Amino acid sequence: MRCERRQPQSGQRREPQGRGAERRRRTPPGAADGPGGRGKPGYTAPPPTTTLAIASDEWRPGVIYGKADGVDLVLDLALPAVRDKPLPAIVCIHGGGWIGGSRKQFASFAKRLAGKGFAAVTIDYRLAPAFPMPAQIEDAKCAVRWLRANAKDLGIDPARIGAIGESAGGHLALMLGLSETAIGLEGDGGNPGIDSKVQAVVSICGPTDMDASAWNASG
Repeated sequence: MRCERRQPQSGQRREPQGRGAERRRRTPPGAADGPGGRGKPGYTAPPPTTTLAIASDEWRPGVIYGKADGVDLVLDLALPAVRDKPLPAIVCIHGGGWIGGSRKQFASFAKRLAGKGFAAVTIDYRLAPAFPMPAQIEDAKCAVRWLRANAKDLGIDPARIGAIGESAGGHLALMLGLSETAIGLEGDGGNPGIDSKVQAVVSICGPTDMDASAWNASG
């Protein structure tokens, strides 16, 4: 007997053949991914994902925290979205050999601190040689006084202020933690009479031996 293979007519759907075809025909539409894994029947499509509105941290750039020698002293402020209790605060101080650099060097870090629940400021300060020492220390102290003077409005705990700095900024951070008001480094940038000492310091490769002869020694 001669068997002939019939071809589907034009517009006619060809049914799948074989053992797998029977299973595919019995699988209801949408059952490719069942609750027990792929290929299981009884699959129910999940509802559309809803994106929740999450309060973002607050960023206030270009805040004037003082004025010295006719120069506006400027900082950028980062605050966490949730401020239901007084916050610890961090002063971020850029490096640059006391002659260069910008507060923008610590901008992303300040924002990260805000994301961890800290209030953070990254500050500009007067630079040498136009403004020789101790102008840089005076400005860093002025920033701490500004934070304490505005602690209530900003939701900051004035008893928990720290400083972090890199290189020359590390040196200034150390001075905030070690120098007392009585030694005459406060300057006149603003908010006089407020304590400028911090309770914690992180100095990233900040110089501590300021003996110029040791720095210039050969060999």
